[in-house]
This record gives sequence, C-alpha cells and structure tokens, in this order.
Amino acid sequence: MPFTTTSSLSNWANFEAASIIDVHQPPKCAIGQIFHFMSGQFAGEDIRVELLELQKAEVGRKYARVDRRPLDPPPVVLLRLFRVHDINTHQQREEEIVDYGDVQNLGIICTVDLFPVPEYISSDSILQPIQPNETHDLQPYMEQFTFFPMYPFSTQIPPGATSSFLPIPPRQSMLCRVPPEALPDVVCRMGNHFVTESSKLTRALVGEKFVEPVLVEYQGKKVLVFVFSDLAVQREGSFVLRYRVFDIFSCVLPGMSYCPVQTELYGGLILLLDEGHAILVDVTLCVDHWSGGWVRDYLGTIRVIGHLEASAEELPIPTLPTYAPAPALDPKLVVRAVLVDRAADLDMDLWNKAIEERQRAQ
Repeated sequence: MPFTTTSSLSNWANFEAASIIDVHQPPKCAIGQIFHFMSGQFAGEDIRVELLELQKAEVGRKYARVDRRPLDPPPVVLLRLFRVHDINTHQQREEEIVDYGDVQNLGIICTVDLFPVPEYISSDSILQPIQPNETHDLQPYMEQFTFFPMYPFSTQIPPGATSSFLPIPPRQSMLCRVPPEALPDVVCRMGNHFVTESSKLTRALVGEKFVEPVLVEYQGKKVLVFVFSDLAVQREGSFVLRYRVFDIFSCVLPGMSYCPVQTELYGGLILLLDEGHAILVDVTLCVDHWSGGWVRDYLGTIRVIGHLEASAEELPIPTLPTYAPAPALDPKLVVRAVLVDRAADLDMDLWNKAIEERQRAQ
C-alpha cells in the first residue's frame, strides 16, 4: 500500500530555510561524503547519510487552481545513517544505526527539486551521477547527447519581482544538442540526456517541498522515511525529482554559515499530463482473448507507465509515445496504463466491463 501522511513541518522550513540558510549551494564534492559532526545529536561522530527511493511518483495531472491533484503515488524516501569508525585508516568501517527510534528526527529535513527530461526517455532508464572527468571523456561523442537550456525565467527571483507574477511555461523548452564546449553544470545523465542544474524547475512544484522524516515500520523494523504527500506540478511533460537532506540543528564544520546538504538522490521518471487531455485510470486490466483486440485498437493512445506482468515475472518496458504503433501483446499480459488524448472518447462502460472480468478471474 502507498505511504500517506500529512507533514507537520513548520512554516520555517517552507519559507525561511532557503532564504536564511543556504541549503542549495553546498560544495558539490562534499555531498554524499562522510561528515564529522561538531554539534547536535551526532556530535563527535563521523556519519554518512544515504537515501533510497522506496516509492516513486508515477503520474499526475498538471496542477490547476480548481483541480489540484498531487503526484500519485506520493514519493517516499528512506533515510539511512551510518556510523563510520577509524576514518582514513586501513581499518575504516561503517555500521548502520540499528534502532532509528533513538534518532531525533526534529531538524532533519529533506527537500526536493524538479528537473525536466525528454519524453522519449523510457521509464526504466537509470539516472547516473556524473563523475569528475566524465564530460571530458565523452567530449568526442557530445553531438549524440541532449540537454535542456536554461529556461526563459530564472530559478532565482529577480529584484523587485515576486514568484506569484513569474510565469511557468506549460511545457519544456526546446530540447538541444550538446554544444562542442563542455556544459558547466551537468548534475547527472539519463541515457543520452544530460540533466543540468540550470534546467531546474523547482518553482513549478506546488505543495510541501520540505518535510521531516516520520518513524514507520518497514520490513519488520522501524525506519525513518520522508513522505511527500502534497506535491503537484504546474507543467506537463516528463520529470525527475532530486531529494536532498540536511540537518538544521547540527554543525559539521566550525564557522560554517549554512547547513550543508549531506546527501542527494535522483528519483525515477514521473509523467505529468494535461488535465484536459487525459483520463488517469489507476487500475489493472487483463488483456485476455476477450478484451485483447479491443485494447489493441486503442493501444496507440495508451501510455504504459507500470509493468507488463507475465505470471510472477515483471517485465519493465519503455513508456510508449502517445501515438506509437501498437506492438504485439501476449494475451496473458497485464497492462497498467494511462489513457491520453483520443482515449478520452473511449467507451468507459466497455473498459469497466473488462475490469470486472479481471476481478472475477482473480
């Protein structure tokens, strides 16, 4: 079952943290490394922080004032903390904290950023962090890579303007080929696409972008998770989220004026559809001999966002373009899909009949 919760994080995190304490511009080389804590609950200890996306958002409708729908399911990120012993020696080792119930979660905050990716990127593509010399090594092949240039609006609000009056373009800007000179702000790679810091669209996120962890039971033990249950997006297209964690009540270096990001994680692909041209169907449909032909007739207007399942085996497949030719389907496969565009005129009675047949078969 999807995690759901209501964050109780104070307005401080939403409105004051970004302006008073710099949490967005830490030294890049420090993110994900071992931190020696000078104060706070881990004072005197060397700690490494790690994130794991337990549940990624699959789809959503573009945010509308009269019909705001959060991402579905809500993103859920697991927090892992490791104590590091004998650091910088041959005996260096680390051990994960066993009882997260002893961890004071107050002040540990996870924030999210939003990045656009091309719509042709498949849902099973893996985001790869960029290594220091990787862009240089790939220089001879740069014409094969794409990126989104900086958007018409800046991610920083210009003097005299307010975020309320800055427009959010409805879709991504023009996808570009990477120029001969190296891009200065590549943060990760997804297939043949470079994700850049300047393409960040965090201002298009609506809802709680700063949350504290909650203690839950997971796989038989207590863990800390961040649940983003109130996130919507003001654009349509394909996106990924970046999760970043920091601790406002701990100091890791003497004289440091900001809370450094201790670790970060790029999540899976999210598909945002226009509210006027999509029917989100959160069901599983059995493509059997009875309904298989009917589904194939409409498959050009179906985007598969989950998996095709044959028995117990999961077979990841790419996201289909809106009007892609209908591929051959095994009648025994199960499709979890989103209907878009022309499928809005689909005979929903027939669709529901197929669902009822599926439920009876189970």
